[in-house]
Amino acid sequence: MRFITFLSMLLAFAMLAATPDISDARVRHIPSMRHAKSQNEQNTVQEQQTTDIREVHNNFFSVSLPEGWKLQKPVVPVADRVSAVFMKGDFTRISLNIFKIPFTKQLMAEKTADSMRKRDMEVSRPVEEGDFYVVDIAKNGVTGKGWFGKNGAIGASTVIFAPDLTEANELLECLKTSTPHIVPEKVE
Repeated sequence: MRFITFLSMLLAFAMLAATPDISDARVRHIPSMRHAKSQNEQNTVQEQQTTDIREVHNNFFSVSLPEGWKLQKPVVPVADRVSAVFMKGDFTRISLNIFKIPFTKQLMAEKTADSMRKRDMEVSRPVEEGDFYVVDIAKNGVTGKGWFGKNGAIGASTVIFAPDLTEANELLECLKTSTPHIVPEKVE
């Protein structure tokens, strides 16, 4: 549960980094509660949808999920960003955020690391490794690593939590991004 909470916080930060200008804000329709489904109904529907999804295709990436992998929730891309969380078993998670970004991959890594530290996570200083800035992450015995890449105006954060990071290579080998060199092809 803590792990899912952590991933949710990480995804929220990525969405904040790509938040549109306030001048683009519009009043949204808020549905009345009389139309709301119960929490159990919503969870069941979501669970059925994500377990049935074996392929994801959008303007940012495509993937055919390997055996044993599933999505935490359906992927819904918007014009300038997409987020996805892939899971294998109880302990392996890949959080992928691809978005238009106005600053460098180093600054993206530093801002993300600072945000994680504010949430009481242990995060190493970002270090440049090939096409990426990389950080080590730990909280409450859960460890992971984050890769931050950029090519042109498109950037990506790839955060992996797993007892053995190389387990993520199964999915990374199947993942094809529309912008090259923003997501690691293989991790160690």
